[in-house]
Amino acid sequence: MGDGRCRLSVGCHVIGGCNHFLFYYKEPGNNLPPSNWRYTVKYKFVMALVLAAGGLLAASSISAHHGVSGYDMEKVITVTGTVTSFNWANPHCMVHIDVKDGNGAVKDWIIELAAPTIMTRFGWAKDSLKPGDTLSAETHPARNGATTGLSGYASEVLKFVANGRELPSHAGPMAPN
Repeated sequence: MGDGRCRLSVGCHVIGGCNHFLFYYKEPGNNLPPSNWRYTVKYKFVMALVLAAGGLLAASSISAHHGVSGYDMEKVITVTGTVTSFNWANPHCMVHIDVKDGNGAVKDWIIELAAPTIMTRFGWAKDSLKPGDTLSAETHPARNGATTGLSGYASEVLKFVANGRELPSHAGPMAPN
């Protein structure tokens, strides 16, 4: 090709002790690859990896989120105990309660609620529950017998009574304090 135009070439170059096959445009008479070929190849490779990883993460979180199959949605139980912590954070608020079982042994119950933005619409706030509060809470228990339950989702929150005061349990105006 003596017409002076660039052409597609395949080259085998030793770079850092490794053989690399490259596809690149080169000018006639120039046996070296363009100076920016490393940046272009690395950039495209890194971008492909980032996009693939992002796609995998998005797919796994979408398929894992909002599942209620682990809870018995036909059954509602009431647990009463002392709040040990209240996590007001995404993706779901969590309440940890120390509950005495029939034998007097203390069990740590974890009750999952909706996201903070949804709980705010129901009238809850990050200080609605505090460690040391006495709490009586309705929950859908775990199917496998674990001490965990689901009490809040997009459409409602089951009944929660903290220190004798009922917390809001559905969307609507904020309950008076």
